Amino acid sequence: MQEQCKVQNPFLSCDWFATWWRAFGNHRMLYLVTARQQGHLRAVLPLMKELTWRHGIPLRRLAAIGNDHTPSFDLVRAGDDGDLHRAIWNHLMTLQDQWDVLDFSRLNVDSITTDCFVRLAEEQGVQYSLWPRAPRSPWIDIQPSWDDYLDLRSAGFRKSLRRKMRRLTAQGRVGLETLAGREGLDQGLADGLYIEAEGWKGSNKTAILSQPLVTDFYTELAEIMADRGQLRLHFLILDDVRIAFDYSIISNRCLYSLKAGHSSTHARFSPGTLLLGLILQRAHEEGLVGMDLLGDSDEFKLHWTDATRRHQWLHCYSDSMRGRLLHIIKCRLLPTIRGSH
Repeated sequence: MQEQCKVQNPFLSCDWFATWWRAFGNHRMLYLVTARQQGHLRAVLPLMKELTWRHGIPLRRLAAIGNDHTPSFDLVRAGDDGDLHRAIWNHLMTLQDQWDVLDFSRLNVDSITTDCFVRLAEEQGVQYSLWPRAPRSPWIDIQPSWDDYLDLRSAGFRKSLRRKMRRLTAQGRVGLETLAGREGLDQGLADGLYIEAEGWKGSNKTAILSQPLVTDFYTELAEIMADRGQLRLHFLILDDVRIAFDYSIISNRCLYSLKAGHSSTHARFSPGTLLLGLILQRAHEEGLVGMDLLGDSDEFKLHWTDATRRHQWLHCYSDSMRGRLLHIIKCRLLPTIRGSH
């Protein structure tokens, strides 16, 4: 069914979910909801059950599989048939004695899943909240040629990019290195993760190497994606030394940049900016159609594009005492408190 999925990105693949689960699923219970038509599997909603706390309340949570390392989520489906969503929704509602809050996080703002579930919640009188979340993820449309793309950017940006490259090339030979398979992967990934941890991410303990489970996740994911031909580890090279790093996955002619970093020693040369420029130039040459920069829509990324993709969180509350209390706190009390400041 995966090849027929209407929403096709690497974060809805079996490989992604399985790798994530092996790394982060140890204290959670897997719960897969499936929908079939005439005996054929047509949709899967990968969920997890867990006990958690929110606003001081102990909760039974049924939620989309994912965490901060999950860029997006949706129903994995083979079509837009609304009956699939209704069947899955109705099943979830039969489980209300088993959950206090039902969480669907990181749904794309134009996801049909959000529209269907919100409509069904309203039809059936289920309390819910829908929260658009910042930041937006920058998205780059790949133009027919690199020159066509640059023509769409400001003259000041183009001038700055050329100046940065001249400054770095004055230091030595500059190039782009890409690892896509198993050859050289172990050393390449070790170098990349070291580079990523060298800067502020390492100081803030947000680098991949800062947490063993996170390291395990990205290491296994790289191996699996390499075997599938979907891994792209990019490096900016200065005289055979790797000074900037990008960890991307390619799917359906799109690049998804999961992690990136650069050497603090060479920070004055803007190696991250130059690496992204070389990656995009190569993407144009290879005929790719887009690159999702994921994560924050910070100033560095928005120099490259005006387009962003928004995500939202859908929370549904059961009729249990804890579910009703959470709804009151989240949808009435907290907005009132925030509005008073």
